[in-house]
Amino acid sequence: MNSCILINPKGNRIIENWVLQNIKVSGYFKTAIRFSGDRTSNVIMNDIVIDGNNSVNINACYKAGIQIYQGSHDVKISNAHIMNNYGDCGDKYQQGDGIEIDHKKGQTRNIILKNIRIENSGDANFDIKADNVVMENIESFANKKTRLSYKLWGYNNYRCENCSSVGDFSAHFYLNSASIELQDFFYLGPEYTKKIICSKLRGHEASFIRFTNNTGQSMNKESFNFTSCLLYTSPSPRDKRQS
Repeated sequence: MNSCILINPKGNRIIENWVLQNIKVSGYFKTAIRFSGDRTSNVIMNDIVIDGNNSVNINACYKAGIQIYQGSHDVKISNAHIMNNYGDCGDKYQQGDGIEIDHKKGQTRNIILKNIRIENSGDANFDIKADNVVMENIESFANKKTRLSYKLWGYNNYRCENCSSVGDFSAHFYLNSASIELQDFFYLGPEYTKKIICSKLRGHEASFIRFTNNTGQSMNKESFNFTSCLLYTSPSPRDKRQS
């Protein structure tokens, strides 16, 4: 089975006010659920179980549990368990995401992820390029095959409330010109796991992290990679400019 549920794959139809509920998907080769296009909006997904294991152990390189593409917007995913998404790319970069949100061919935006558990992805459990993303009550787990817990790109308004990252990751957060507010963040992993890695896209602002509810005080600053990264425990200069 290549991909299971493809909603508006060419992005040329109007898809509004859809509800997908009580869905179980397993055994797929590439994608369990994907929806695309700027005309896809106000979609609710609830009570989802996705397992990427399949009987022949053959997978596409860019495998994912849920993919949101091409400017789809105002999407809410809640009460989901997504697991075992490993891309088979040979000797190339290790791929496979639990939830992948991409902004190619349209600005994907206004995403709510709530009460979600993702475990055992090849690249990242959460790989997100989208504007205005709220994550709440999130559990991210890994074994040695998973590189990153949260991988965020290019936007200033990510928020993660009551999120966790537990396992053998290379890093809990990878921010690439992305900025996030962390509230009540819990992490656990081996000593070599970096807490947060920041990098900077050409022509973009530096990443910054704002901690609330003393989350920052629980992290060892010596473990941070602060390349192109700013740390705040109070409103940042960017917040002040926007107020």
